[in-house]
Amino acid sequence: MTTLVNSAGSASVPSKVDLITLRAPAHAMKIEGPGVVRTIKNGQAQWCMDFGGGNSTCVHDDGPIAAQGPISAGMHATGNKMYTLLPSGSIYGVDEAYTKR
Repeated sequence: MTTLVNSAGSASVPSKVDLITLRAPAHAMKIEGPGVVRTIKNGQAQWCMDFGGGNSTCVHDDGPIAAQGPISAGMHATGNKMYTLLPSGSIYGVDEAYTKR
């Protein structure tokens, strides 16, 4: 059993935590499809998508992203909830919470 804190200020409770190691290889973002254009706006590379009907959006292209990790983390599931956890000393705190519908 590991100690888990579900929210800021709450008491820690003994919980079963599955330990995981996260890694991501070096990569770059690429968006493809009809209506997608890579452009430079205000000196920033962007992927712009035209959805038709006057609807469009752009997202920043940050270029190559270095490999990341390893990062030690944890996962805990109870009922219809799953939590990703980050260690803080000997206690794990909730990073993200997901609810199954």
